[in-house]
Amino acid sequence: MTNGIKKINWLLILQGWAMLWVVIGHAGPCNDLADYPSYGLALYNFAYSFHMALFMFVSGYLFYFTRISEDASKKWTYGRMIMEKLERFGIPFVLFTLIGMVIKSVFASQVERPSELSIMEFAYAILYPYNGPVREFWFLGALFWMFGLAPLWKITLKN
Repeated sequence: MTNGIKKINWLLILQGWAMLWVVIGHAGPCNDLADYPSYGLALYNFAYSFHMALFMFVSGYLFYFTRISEDASKKWTYGRMIMEKLERFGIPFVLFTLIGMVIKSVFASQVERPSELSIMEFAYAILYPYNGPVREFWFLGALFWMFGLAPLWKITLKN
């Protein structure tokens, strides 16, 4: 135990493997998938078939284990959990989205997915994280939305 938190060895191993496959998936030999050698494309396809789903699974399991289970739910309120997730996921996502909007509006002619500085564009990027100016950080917005639905998950898990 460290600081009253019990380590779960199988979960630590699973996290390590997930991180390894993310690195493998993102460290391809070429910029264009068409130029990948066959072994590189096979590794890329294998990594992308599960690595983010695995991270979501691990995150959800830890969320249940630390916040929703009967013992943990006595210590955590919904408001406290949302504030924690806002700090961990929401603020970085909003900050990166704003920075991305500024950069992609200033250099609109030189970027792949140009953006514009507007409230509607910002709202759309927050509601649909994958379609925003920082598509690469879609998982931060997605995780925040999933955790925001915690009461629904709690009701569903009880049934």
